[in-house]
Amino acid sequence: MGRVNNLLIAWCALLLAPGALDAAGALGHHGPIVFTRHSATPSGALVAAWIVGYMAQLFVFMALMRAVGEMRVLWWFVASLLPWICDWSAAVSYEYFLLCLAATAAVAWWIASVAGAARFMTEHGLRASGEVLEVIEPLMNVVINNVYIRRTVRLRIARDDGAPAYEARLKGTFMLGEIPKVGDRLRVLVDPNRPQHLVPDDSKSTRAPAQPAEPHPQPRSHAAPSNIAEELEKLANLHSRGVLDAAELAAAKKKLLGD
Repeated sequence: MGRVNNLLIAWCALLLAPGALDAAGALGHHGPIVFTRHSATPSGALVAAWIVGYMAQLFVFMALMRAVGEMRVLWWFVASLLPWICDWSAAVSYEYFLLCLAATAAVAWWIASVAGAARFMTEHGLRASGEVLEVIEPLMNVVINNVYIRRTVRLRIARDDGAPAYEARLKGTFMLGEIPKVGDRLRVLVDPNRPQHLVPDDSKSTRAPAQPAEPHPQPRSHAAPSNIAEELEKLANLHSRGVLDAAELAAAKKKLLGD
């Protein structure tokens, strides 16, 4: 959490600094100014500070998202829009700048809360296995980076500590081609204070086959070579787009060919 907090502080400082300097008159203005047809236009130093501050806070925000381990569309929207609102509002009124300051603090608190909750689940979550009872599709399918898609999965939860089984729902992002099916088993972490709150257990494989493997391997069928060729072409396409690296491509081919 120390790294997340440091990145949050740096992000807030970079986001608010240009507007604060403008509001304080540090960039050639004496206090807030109002942009009208008869007022002065922003100075070159002010515009440069806006641009540099915007790019800097965006790079820090990207590092922050990697540290948190979760990316939300609303967070990216705020990181893209709030700096401009803050910078321009500071030139109009101190009060507007203070509102932006409050909004920035609220977003930072939200991100810190999500990061704290994720850390709590990693350290204190109860491990469990969930049998997929239903896969619920959203009203609109949104594919992320042409690879991932969101799904809500209804699970029958069996905790490793032997507690009675119950049903709960898991909202998650899954790779295309690896969306759970009815009967699959997923490894999850259960919030000890809120049993309905689940997150994927990344410490183990999050997906297991519905049935145990055959005791003796069966010979691979060669009845549909065209299907194998299509799958190999898909893997090559993912590799060319940078989704799979060379090692991942080799492992996927080995699994597909049954070697």
